[in-house]
Amino acid sequence: MAVAERATAAKSPAAAKKSPPPAQPDDTPAAALNHVLGRLAVLELRARSAGGEPTAPHDGLAATEAAADEAQQNGAWLPLRDLATRLRLSPDEIDLLLAAAAPHLDPDVADVLDPGRHQTGPEGEVRAHVVVKRLGLPAIATHRLLDRDGALVRPGLVVVNAGRRLSVPPAVVEHLLVLPRRPGDALASALAPTGQLAGDDAHRVATALRAGLRFCYLHDPLGGLAPAIAAAAMSSVGLDTMHLDLDEIDDDDRVDDVLGEALVRAHLDSLAIVAGPATKVVAVPDRVARLAAGDVPFVLYGATPWRPGLLTSVPWQLAPVEATKDDRVVVWQQALDIAVDQHAAELPDRDDIARAVGHLHLSPPAVNRAVLSAGLQALGEQRALAVDDLVVAARSQSGEALQRLARRITPRVGWDDLVAPPAVVEQLEEVCTRARQRDLVMGTWKVGGGSSRKRGTVALFGGPPGTGKSLAAEVIGAALGLEVYQVNLATVVDKYVGETEKNLDRIFRAAEGVNCLLFFDEADALFGKRSEVQSAQDKYANVEVAFLLQRLEDFDGVAVLASNLRGNLDDAFKRRIDVLVDFPLPDEAARQRLWRTCFGPHVQLADDVDLAMCATFELAGGDIRNVTVGAAMVAAEAGQPIGMHHIMRAVQAEYRKLGRLIDPSISERFPPMARRNA
Repeated sequence: MAVAERATAAKSPAAAKKSPPPAQPDDTPAAALNHVLGRLAVLELRARSAGGEPTAPHDGLAATEAAADEAQQNGAWLPLRDLATRLRLSPDEIDLLLAAAAPHLDPDVADVLDPGRHQTGPEGEVRAHVVVKRLGLPAIATHRLLDRDGALVRPGLVVVNAGRRLSVPPAVVEHLLVLPRRPGDALASALAPTGQLAGDDAHRVATALRAGLRFCYLHDPLGGLAPAIAAAAMSSVGLDTMHLDLDEIDDDDRVDDVLGEALVRAHLDSLAIVAGPATKVVAVPDRVARLAAGDVPFVLYGATPWRPGLLTSVPWQLAPVEATKDDRVVVWQQALDIAVDQHAAELPDRDDIARAVGHLHLSPPAVNRAVLSAGLQALGEQRALAVDDLVVAARSQSGEALQRLARRITPRVGWDDLVAPPAVVEQLEEVCTRARQRDLVMGTWKVGGGSSRKRGTVALFGGPPGTGKSLAAEVIGAALGLEVYQVNLATVVDKYVGETEKNLDRIFRAAEGVNCLLFFDEADALFGKRSEVQSAQDKYANVEVAFLLQRLEDFDGVAVLASNLRGNLDDAFKRRIDVLVDFPLPDEAARQRLWRTCFGPHVQLADDVDLAMCATFELAGGDIRNVTVGAAMVAAEAGQPIGMHHIMRAVQAEYRKLGRLIDPSISERFPPMARRNA
């Protein structure tokens, strides 16, 4: 039964007795359906009349709209009316929208509007020229209504396919009938939650929106907080936000589909769109033009400045987004508030959050993932959420790009594992302080002058081999909650001219997008002194060092250089070094602590082991580690506790490597070793 026939039946005396009561707020879906079906019934009668078919009596458009007025007075929401009001749709545009949606709303009506639609194309489409003729719309006016800049086509409410066939996206049908929203798979994967970060930047964006600007670009090189800033700006002007994380779209061919569906849903629900990173959008200028020409407020963000030439008109720009430490702590707290609601966990103290993860540059989606991971870890162990859980989870958000260029080291040591003089420990703590406070001091306070580009932290560790330089880098990484990436010289140095610089640039670029500590061991191999140019080889070697000098100046992360030959480094690096730490050989008291630390709490030592006597051997920390491992291997093979003769055997092997001899008087105290010497 067609809509007109059903509507006529509803007007019969018998049906009138069973008519439902006036619509209430909870009757919105029924009221919305009645309104849409009533308008479709009017279209059906017009189409039948134009085709010369007999039509049943119907009260017409006036009666349908009168019933809609009554439903609205009783609190019902009618999406068709709401859409027509917000987008300023004319009566003809409303009719075309319903005609295009008819195959999904009532296939019988669609057959009346386009009798031959089944034989000429897909099931969900109607032919524009047939519908226009059946509805009696002027042909010239129809071309204007279906123009790509028209009120129906530009927002994507009606799609004009090949052969001027009309269809509507599923979101339009869901909206008109107040059905549950089901975004497409590609859009669903790109939708990302985001908090709100009010502040000066958000106020500036909101001011631009109030001025009527609809397309904005936020240059967000470091913090990844542009989505939260944009969401706060939209909220202040009364708009909800749809955030699209375009990195989640694996197939570039689906970017247009995602943006198209997002625009449709934004028009339907009065949403603003925040999307980024911008790389996949600006790669195709037509995408940018489509977004810039829309009526939906649209904020695009990216890690690079806006590229001139993409559009004849440029967007309003905010560059760069300056995220303070307090801003990042707010993002963590917002994510934790959600986690508390989900898991009924107890929030860590704000100061602890700021100290542990406030210095990390993570985007809100990455923070949300880290908090979720930390919450699940605590929940699985049936305990309260701890700050250490946040640190570990944040560390796991590091990108994979750097792992192809450097060796990833997850810190498993702390300050208690480091045996060093108090002066050295104090200098290492200064490295941590600089890394934590650099945004406040260099960004907010502008100490060093506004022209200063250097915001990273660079430390140089010097000293003999085995004195703890690599361990100290790992300790700093653990204290800052950072992964340590040790640069592999084998993958960096290249015999071809310019390739070494390219490899280093890849490492620095990848490190800037990851919260990590970049560790250059044996740094003198890369950062050596420039020499007088006497050959082409000298020239290109100097270019390599000059590039490193420039790149360290621009690096906005934490870098540690370690060298056994500090004097071989170029003098120009001294100005770029924030903290210089000299690691001395350990004294006897420190060596005794090293012996005890290296053996650890789980090993069984024989009664004859004298760690005080072991400390008399002048060995560096790395050498002592080698001795303890060697002694433990021999004892484990023999199934015995570690005895002094095992230790002395390992000491003798280490001395041999160092080209040194043990005092014979000491050897005589351990007969097993003396026999081996004989």
